[in-house]
Amino acid sequence: MFLQGGNTDQISAVRALAARGGAAFLHVRAASNNARAAQLCVKRRGNGKNV
Repeated sequence: MFLQGGNTDQISAVRALAARGGAAFLHVRAASNNARAAQLCVKRRGNGKNV
């Protein structure tokens, strides 16, 4: 990474970090949703076995 141009590089770095943070947040959110869906599937399977 070459730092040139002062402010513009700092701004681009901040934007890159914000983009990474946003992506990480969305990833965590999606993972929690997947976990909930998996729990629902397990419950449904369990009910099917019980019946």
